[in-house]
Amino acid sequence: MKMIKKESIALFLLDNIAWVLSIVFYLGFAFVRPVFLTWNMFYYIIYASVPIGFLVLAESICLISGNFDLSIGQMTGFIAMFVGHYLFVHPHFPIYIALIMPMLVGILCGCFNGFFIGILELNPFLITLGSFMIFEGATLMVSSFSIPGTGLPKVYLLIGKQPQILIPLFILVLIILWFILRHTEFGTHIYAVGGNPKTSRMLGIDVKRTKFWVFVMSGFFCGFSALAFTGFDYSVPITLADGTVFTAFAGAVIGGVSLTGGRGSVINTFAGILFLSIIEAGLAMFRVPGEVRTVAIGGLVIAAVVINMFRETVRDRILRPNITFSVE
Repeated sequence: MKMIKKESIALFLLDNIAWVLSIVFYLGFAFVRPVFLTWNMFYYIIYASVPIGFLVLAESICLISGNFDLSIGQMTGFIAMFVGHYLFVHPHFPIYIALIMPMLVGILCGCFNGFFIGILELNPFLITLGSFMIFEGATLMVSSFSIPGTGLPKVYLLIGKQPQILIPLFILVLIILWFILRHTEFGTHIYAVGGNPKTSRMLGIDVKRTKFWVFVMSGFFCGFSALAFTGFDYSVPITLADGTVFTAFAGAVIGGVSLTGGRGSVINTFAGILFLSIIEAGLAMFRVPGEVRTVAIGGLVIAAVVINMFRETVRDRILRPNITFSVE
């Protein structure tokens, strides 16, 4: 009984390790640099985490469904550049349409991945690797130079520029996604498909359609990320969101999303997002060179894989039925 209790506590800590790591690292940085304890610093860390946070949600829902998306960073860059260039060329375009354009373009991009992976059931690694290159090249085809914020509508930049708008928006999206996954039939189907697609088919779940809509939702979140990054950077650089797929992957897995699919809470992924932002802020505060930060992110990706393996091992040990046989 004591052993089971200890393992249950260990599993609880592993499932919520992102919260533990966030608190430990935040207090550690604050011990060296007390400025971390100020409200403004904490508020800025949350604000800076939102653009990448939308990408963590995009990757999380793919992982829960038993898939993954390598193209979310390049897709976000393409969406931002496509919409930004269009608004730069058409400055009098209706702003109420401009504000939803990133999400609409993201949905179309998600349909592209969803068609090949969901409908045609092709390998998600190869398809999203191909779309990674397509979106990267398409970004440069749209524009070979960065678009300054001065050439974009002020209202379009307002969402990403103002933390009092961006943070509540992200929290609202997070809550809606949590409700969809936990309290709707579609959400149940996503977890079921991620856990065991063959059994899901036997139960009458349309696996193809479920996967298709998962990637559509992923593209939708990439659209939000593009809008947030544009306002946050006050521009659309040609390198926008480059390399963020690895950060998003680490944030999702450290936040408790299983690599094998069918498990994970998007609420806990917020802690994973927060943890990554704390690390980034701490490294920036100590003026760590960019190449060292890249090494740190790579280490976090490996750590995420190790944490996931250990978490699955402990969970299986606890849930495995203890059957004993006796011979009379």
